[in-house]
Amino acid sequence: MTEEDLDLSPDPAALIDSLRAFPYSASSAIADLIDNSIAAGARVVRILTKWNNGNPTVEVVDDGSGMTIEGLQAALRFAGAGPSVQRDVTDLGRFGLGLKTASLSQCSRVMVTSMRDGSVANLGWDVDELQLSRQWKPSRSVEDETSSHVALLNGADGTVVSWQKLDRLLGRDLANQSIEQLDEVFEKVQDYLEMVFHRFMRRARPDGANHLEIYINENKLTPWDPFLEEYPVPDQVWRVEDQDVPLPGGISRIVGFVLPTEREAKTDGALDIWENSGRQRWNKLQGFYVYRLDRLLTMGGYLDLGRLLDEHSKLARICIELDNKTDNDWLLDVTKSSVTPPVSVKRQLEQVARRTCSQATKRFRSRVKTFCRTCNKRPCVCPKQKEIELVWRIPDLYENTGKFSINDKHSLIARFSASLEASEQKLFKNILKLISKTVPVLFLKAVPETDEGMRGLSFRDDNDSSSIMVDLVRYFFEERQKSGDDLQSIREQLNFLQPFNDYPDILDTVLIELQQSSNRNLSK
Repeated sequence: MTEEDLDLSPDPAALIDSLRAFPYSASSAIADLIDNSIAAGARVVRILTKWNNGNPTVEVVDDGSGMTIEGLQAALRFAGAGPSVQRDVTDLGRFGLGLKTASLSQCSRVMVTSMRDGSVANLGWDVDELQLSRQWKPSRSVEDETSSHVALLNGADGTVVSWQKLDRLLGRDLANQSIEQLDEVFEKVQDYLEMVFHRFMRRARPDGANHLEIYINENKLTPWDPFLEEYPVPDQVWRVEDQDVPLPGGISRIVGFVLPTEREAKTDGALDIWENSGRQRWNKLQGFYVYRLDRLLTMGGYLDLGRLLDEHSKLARICIELDNKTDNDWLLDVTKSSVTPPVSVKRQLEQVARRTCSQATKRFRSRVKTFCRTCNKRPCVCPKQKEIELVWRIPDLYENTGKFSINDKHSLIARFSASLEASEQKLFKNILKLISKTVPVLFLKAVPETDEGMRGLSFRDDNDSSSIMVDLVRYFFEERQKSGDDLQSIREQLNFLQPFNDYPDILDTVLIELQQSSNRNLSK
């Protein structure tokens, strides 16, 4: 065999089986087809699910510009327009695989009928036929099937993509499947599409009509509002970050938002909008939202930047805007449901996430302060309660500021320091600084979060700890008495002084002892 006779073209059946393994879900596969519909200028996309007495089909019908037979042949060619092809700036495509791989990831037969200027084109791929022929020859529908597809288009331009033999969407054993299971799959599809294409469905055309309408059977989908753009009260959605990210392929944009709390939304008469924005999974939906040409790619999560989902930061949402020139920078995957941030911008993303989450945490923790049940005002106008005096100052882990240090303003520590001579005060302050600067942080990080591990870090309720507590409480009582405070007011002060506030029994015991001692002295 000469070199000219070599033929290394792939075996059709083997390659198709490999391509079917792409990790599409039913939702992301349908979304890939809708990308094509949008590119064809469709205003309405209808997804029709039919049980057909145990031979189910899924049909995606759009009223776009349709395709000629030559256009359909190009659309069915694998990687006909790959990533290196220069695309229009509004083109949602990427790999030239979507129609084929998205469909065949869910079914073993996909047929496409398209009408343009009155001309009908029909072709498709059938895995079973490819395995028999071992040739890259597309399949054709029978006449009745083509006619039924044309009828769905009502004689106008458009395209029908028909999924048949749903061996991946429902499983090979269709005898044990039911229409209820098909409906259950498409409940998830509906939720996903309302999120992914919410900008297209919300946007209006110049004539006032919706830019895009999507139906699943007779059910019209409602666009999601993840950033509460329709919130009725201005400035209640905080915009806390707005930055450009320069990359080799172009400029990406990052905007951080903090959404209102549930109580604020209820007060503003926007609870329905707020609840729809959370979709009953607020924690999972916090984090980054990556858009490519207004099409949502990822919703929630922190792009593997090391930040975990947290109840306190669940109001944080960060929007990243991409065009189709930065696909290589962000490593967009073939299913268009995942991106990997460029190494060069990870630090910037981490900083934006930290600052946005910090503001979200403050808003979440202040939700009682922002709407008070007592005064029924926002913000609260009740007299402020005294805060607990902490023994340690703790760093702000979200802002990445501050250090562990002993609080020298703590009443007990400050009182003791004031009782010392000037030279002793300086020595005492240096001792406090020494303790603060030698906190074994690395050891503390390694302590397991178990009862046994935490026991070594706590002020344990044993005889030694109780004795220390009693001595310190007595000292505080005596020093405050010298300043003219009465015993009961001193007892109230200790309620806001750490760690004494956690030991009311010891406080009461010492108070009673001192009251009895005072009474005996008065009776002499």
